[in-house]
Amino acid sequence: MNLKLKFKHKIIAITTFAALLPIIVVLILTRLMGSNVTGEVNEKFQEQTLASISQIAKDAYNLCEMSNNLLIEKVHHNLNVVRKEIREQGGAKLSSETVSWQALNQFSQKTVGVTLPKFMIGSQWLKQNRDFGTETFVIDDVIKLVGGTITIFQRMNNNGDMIRIATNVKKLDGTRAIGTYIPAVNPDGKPNPVVSKVLNGETYTGRAFVVNAWYITVYEPIKDSNGKLIGMLYTGIQQDAVASITNSIKNVSVGSTGNVTVFGGKGDDFGKIFVDHDDKSIGTFIFDLQDDETKTWLKENFNKATNAGKGEVITGISSWKETGDNESKPRLTAITYFEPWNWIIVPSAFVEDFSAIQTGIDSSLDQLQIAIILGGLIIFILTITIALFFGKKISDPITGITEISQLISQGDIVIAQDKVQKLKKQISTSGNSYEEKLNKMFYSPHDETNRLLNSISNMTDKLNSMISQLKNSSELLSSTSADISTTSKQQEATIAEFNATTSEVAAATKEISATTNNLLNTMNEVSVKANETRNFADSGKQSIEEMSETIQNLVGVTESVSKKLSLINKHADNISDIINTITKVADQTAVATLDIEKMIKEMQSSVKSGVEEMDKFFVEVRLSVSAIEVIKQQLEKIIKNVHEISPRFIAVNEGMMNQAQGADQINDAVIQLSASAEQTAASIRGFNKVVEQLNEAVHSLESELEGFHSDE
Repeated sequence: MNLKLKFKHKIIAITTFAALLPIIVVLILTRLMGSNVTGEVNEKFQEQTLASISQIAKDAYNLCEMSNNLLIEKVHHNLNVVRKEIREQGGAKLSSETVSWQALNQFSQKTVGVTLPKFMIGSQWLKQNRDFGTETFVIDDVIKLVGGTITIFQRMNNNGDMIRIATNVKKLDGTRAIGTYIPAVNPDGKPNPVVSKVLNGETYTGRAFVVNAWYITVYEPIKDSNGKLIGMLYTGIQQDAVASITNSIKNVSVGSTGNVTVFGGKGDDFGKIFVDHDDKSIGTFIFDLQDDETKTWLKENFNKATNAGKGEVITGISSWKETGDNESKPRLTAITYFEPWNWIIVPSAFVEDFSAIQTGIDSSLDQLQIAIILGGLIIFILTITIALFFGKKISDPITGITEISQLISQGDIVIAQDKVQKLKKQISTSGNSYEEKLNKMFYSPHDETNRLLNSISNMTDKLNSMISQLKNSSELLSSTSADISTTSKQQEATIAEFNATTSEVAAATKEISATTNNLLNTMNEVSVKANETRNFADSGKQSIEEMSETIQNLVGVTESVSKKLSLINKHADNISDIINTITKVADQTAVATLDIEKMIKEMQSSVKSGVEEMDKFFVEVRLSVSAIEVIKQQLEKIIKNVHEISPRFIAVNEGMMNQAQGADQINDAVIQLSASAEQTAASIRGFNKVVEQLNEAVHSLESELEGFHSDE
């Protein structure tokens, strides 16, 4: 469906569209950007949360490292106290007396019987005391001072297995853990790192498995007065017993509901939960709770962490379950490994914690869009109001100019001029009235509307004047066309007469040519007769003289004919010029006609004269023949004299032949002239058709002009 809108409506539509377009674009962009903003905010939040979680992992690592350093410093202090106490009590040595032990491997839990010298501190044997109710010499005294755990080991054999002979380390049954030993070789076939260090005369500092738990420990060799390695001294603090560290870690909150969990790293504790906000999960393995995909992801990243550099943090997103969870939830996770304690520290936050943020952003965007829509409606109403007012002001002159143009196209020039004056007054800015002051806001003498109106006004005035002049010219042209038509018809008749005259000339010329040929034949016969009578020439001298006179007359006549024919030839040449004149008939119609009439009359006169001369010629010829008949008898006598005039007959014969050729040429020229006259007649007929078309065009122009109403 084609909508035919007026100019005013188009202005309103364009203005409204221009007002609505930014609003629509803003709404679309807000919606599109809203999705992007939400996604970007979530992404940025995830990045920041991962960075925060990574920092939490680093902080936990630093806490562990600081605590580890403090613990190591503590166990070293305790070791110094024990060492000093042993030295003050007389030092360590082996007695010559022996004692039997049922030694228990703390790893394999296998028992082996062994007899060893009594281990002496000064002069006192440490005894085999398993009861915490009974004090052990040196050990309990130092514990009262520094706390922690203290153990004195005795070397069992050349391999270097070390058995606990005095300790405050508690077994699971609540007794002192004497009789347990650390093998020089672990169950995996590798040398025990503690024993290896001590056997080499060095001090071991670090994490170590003690009886049934992990401790932060220091081990150093015990030698007798001779420098022989007879055992080793241990001080340590159980790692799990550092409540401040574990509480600090498990009480850390990550995001809204996230937390920090500590897993075992290398060895049999891989994946075992050491620290968690849920105490029930302590000692369980995280891998037992996960599906295969999550289990694989956790193991891969735990292995990466244990093989990474000191303090390096690995981040990622994965779904995994905690103890008590029924389903996996996506988590933002950071992983770092604290090697001294074999801890994998894993702070994590649930991705769903960010849904509230996304909801808030979406709500804000919705409110923004509502505000844009309300603002757009207000702008739309204002735009429509302004567009109606301004559109009318702008379109009214254009509408008026359009009506003026329609009046001009319909030929109502006078009404159009009146409309122009009214429209000029309507948009006038020269006065002080409210309307004219308001017009100054929209129009100026040099703006497009005024310039267009002035152009229409000038065009109307000029068109009015031009139509009046055109009407006058049309009348004059109509009169001229009629005159041309009359002249053309007269010329056509004249050409027809000329054509007929030319035909007559051609016929007369043919007759002259035929007569000349007959005369030529006659002269040939005369010549023959003259030859026959040359023997009689002498006797006809007087008659010959008369014949000579006659022949002279004939020559004169012939000469006159020749002159007349030359004049005809000259006029024939002029005919060519006349034909050229005829071709310019459109410009010099009347003059060419007069030339043709004059030349034709001269030609007719010349031809008539030529005929009369030729008649005289024939009379003279006939008289000559009579004279010849008279002197026929005398010719026999003057034949011999004829012999003398034979060359003259020959010359006459040649002249007659030339005259015959000239007649033929005249005949050809007249034929050509006749053809040219026919062509001229055809051109005149074509010219008449053009004149008729011109007359029709003039009548058509007059009809068109009758539709215009001018003031003249």
